[in-house]
Amino acid sequence: MTNIAYVMGEFPAPTEFFVLREIIALRQTGLGIYVLALKRGTSRIPYKEARNYLHTVYWSLGDEKRISPRFLKHFSAKATKLLSEQNSRKIIHALGTAVPSPVLSPRSWLRGLRNLVIATDFVDACTFADIKHVHAHFACLPADVGLTMAELLGVGFSFSAHAWDIYTQDRNYLLKKVKKANFVACCSIHGVEHLRRMFPEISPDKFVLVHHGLLMEDFIPPCQPMDRNLPVIAGVGRLEPKKGFIHLIRACAILAERELQFLCRIAGEGSLRQSLECEIKHLGLDGKVELMGYLSLEGVRKLLKQASVFVMPSVHLPNGDCDGIPNAMLEAMALGTPVVATSAGGIPEVIKDGINGLLVNPSSPVL
Repeated sequence: MTNIAYVMGEFPAPTEFFVLREIIALRQTGLGIYVLALKRGTSRIPYKEARNYLHTVYWSLGDEKRISPRFLKHFSAKATKLLSEQNSRKIIHALGTAVPSPVLSPRSWLRGLRNLVIATDFVDACTFADIKHVHAHFACLPADVGLTMAELLGVGFSFSAHAWDIYTQDRNYLLKKVKKANFVACCSIHGVEHLRRMFPEISPDKFVLVHHGLLMEDFIPPCQPMDRNLPVIAGVGRLEPKKGFIHLIRACAILAERELQFLCRIAGEGSLRQSLECEIKHLGLDGKVELMGYLSLEGVRKLLKQASVFVMPSVHLPNGDCDGIPNAMLEAMALGTPVVATSAGGIPEVIKDGINGLLVNPSSPVL
């Protein structure tokens, strides 16, 4: 059995069920997947789905935002162990790898030191597993730590890039990881092409398309139409700017002005909850638009089955951020729920306007 270390920022995370599905599928192929997370998930929602795998997860101190006395004590113990087991040249090389920026500022070195501590912690946690490869999810801190861990172990490294972690990042921040990676997986053609343009000197073959998959037995369409008192408009995603839910709410205001009867339910949490609640109130949509918070996988499936239409109102942000291929949109399609979406990011790779859904311009409230 080939053992692979899977480095993640948070596990389990309510917005990253697709990673859990990937881990399950890889284990079914016979690979040994060891999940190493920088922090423990704070939401209780995903723990039910992940409960059969939590005993194999190792959580580090990576969620500590400052170099606290606890962190320094942990570092001291790990550094002593590392020095006793490996030569100083290898440690210095790993520290150079751990520094996340080519700018040799005190802050960069502190971040590098932190990354080295976490990577050392992960190496120590996997001493029994004979790790042959390290893979990280997201091109930011998990990839920084994953690459450092791979350097310490002397094994191969790769990472999965998704959306904000490549669209909003500086080329220099990503360059070291891209160069040293065996491959970089992207979940959309949009992401693959973005990285190929960003790194023209790197072989285009290094950037590979790996779509997020679904366990189709979990997404069986209803045998007959759901009995609905009102048409249900469903939206699922983080309440963050690039998801564009403000435009869905304003579209609902247009429907209300036309005296159409409906109920809009949006599942997810995020920094925009309060402002979206204010917009709902301002537009007089209380009782018509509901922010449901995070739902379990079963809760999301139930919502999608009840829906008359699923809406994905994603937008492009000024900093370049946008969606890849939203997983909730794939889940809605798998359940046979009609989809209306914008043409942002990788969405047009799946939705063909007028064939398997409807596409509209991003930021348009006339959905």
